[in-house]
Amino acid sequence: MENDRLIDRPSVAPSEELRWKLLGKRYISENGVFLRVLCTLVVFLELVLVKKLRDRVTPFQILVVRAFVTAILLSLHNNKAFRDANASSILGKKESRKLLFATAMLSFFDNACSWLAITRMPIGDATSVLYATPAVTSTVALILGMESWSWTTPVGVVLSILGVVLVARPPMLFHGAGAIWTSDRLVGMGFALLGMLCASGVNLLRKVSGLEKVTVILMWQNIIVALPFSLLFLGVGFPERPSFAFTGLDVFITVLVALGGFYSWMLVFVALRFSSATVVAVLGTLILVWSYIGDVVIFGDAVSVPSLLGAFCIVLASVAVSFAPGAKKSEASDILPEVEFQSLQHHDDL
Repeated sequence: MENDRLIDRPSVAPSEELRWKLLGKRYISENGVFLRVLCTLVVFLELVLVKKLRDRVTPFQILVVRAFVTAILLSLHNNKAFRDANASSILGKKESRKLLFATAMLSFFDNACSWLAITRMPIGDATSVLYATPAVTSTVALILGMESWSWTTPVGVVLSILGVVLVARPPMLFHGAGAIWTSDRLVGMGFALLGMLCASGVNLLRKVSGLEKVTVILMWQNIIVALPFSLLFLGVGFPERPSFAFTGLDVFITVLVALGGFYSWMLVFVALRFSSATVVAVLGTLILVWSYIGDVVIFGDAVSVPSLLGAFCIVLASVAVSFAPGAKKSEASDILPEVEFQSLQHHDDL
């Protein structure tokens, strides 16, 4: 894509050093593989920080902060729509708002369950279960006639089931050689499975709903639904009462998590402009690699061989499902319009 904004048409040719600097910035900002890998690192750091905050800031408190941060960022990135009170630009098409609400509800529970899971069990095990989502989505889509038959679907399903069993290692199946199922691990595994099902529901609803801008999706997901329901769960104290023993550093970290959640979404959609949906989906499984490394290096958790084998099976399942010919590939250009994309891509000080 021609990028006249990078060089403001100078009267003299830029120096060799400046030209290489510009080419490097353009390569990075228009490299879908790099952006997707960067996104997995952002998500991994987000999960680490959520786990670090467990005893002082609950996931629902973080979701409340993220709602306000998202509102500020959306107003900056889409200020004309907010200034003109353009409902279609802020809330999406009127005829698609019921689906947007349902999708946002499932996405909210997916996000909440994911964070609740990683605060109770190793990040690697939790993310492995959560990343079995593609196989579940493809199976239901195949049953409902939303995707055509492909041999990769049953292969993906079998690998996903095998992967989840190896990660969970329930004692009744492994006869004493299973994982130590503490109450935290039991609850965490339940949240991870529920999060996986909710994420599958989100994927299915997006297959039947019309494409909307990413700003609209984030408005519904992070603000309209997440804010009131997070406050509701905090009010009733489920699954734990909110803590107010946080420090100024905890507040700063919480804001970082909120920013990570916002920009990781943006990175995915921008990556889809320059790489195929298959490549973007497969690269997403790198989060499992970072998660197991984080368990060992940051949290000092022991990583078992069955867990690693299970994660590998889930990665293979994701690859198999991603290459299914019936899988729907969304066009990022329809979701993230060019003008919005440019405003996100370029904040150059050259």
